[in-house]
Amino acid sequence: MLDPIGSAVFERQAEMDLVMRAGRKRLHEYLPLFEFCRMNGSSGFRMSQILRQFFREYFGRIGKGGPEQLPTSFNVMEAFLRFSEQYYLFDLRDEEEHLLRAYDFFNWYTSEAGMLVEDPAIVKAVLNEGVIYSYDMVGAPNDFLIQLLSPASRY
Repeated sequence: MLDPIGSAVFERQAEMDLVMRAGRKRLHEYLPLFEFCRMNGSSGFRMSQILRQFFREYFGRIGKGGPEQLPTSFNVMEAFLRFSEQYYLFDLRDEEEHLLRAYDFFNWYTSEAGMLVEDPAIVKAVLNEGVIYSYDMVGAPNDFLIQLLSPASRY
């Protein structure tokens, strides 16, 4: 819960400071556009949608009550966010999304090329720090279809 006396003192000081007042006015003009861009500027894939649900939740909580209002899920989700000093809230990190056909991925992973994964230096060289990498599996639904045999055909 916010301290009402501390909040009142801060509000009064902000009203008296012309630079702060101009900055707050500009911030209030840009915040709705910032939120709109983040919420609508995605691919629409699953991970992208989930990240934006958390972003909207944290955006609202910080706007209404400050960082004290953040839920415990923020402890995990903070890895996908960075603090924006321009907007004074947490923003999504850059995203890089990949679509993989499950069949092709399993073929690659079980091949000799897939053995490169055992060397962490290669993975570290390919993945950049501070970027969200997400992988969605797509493809034909019958790639891994299991055919059931009738009892008579088993023998």
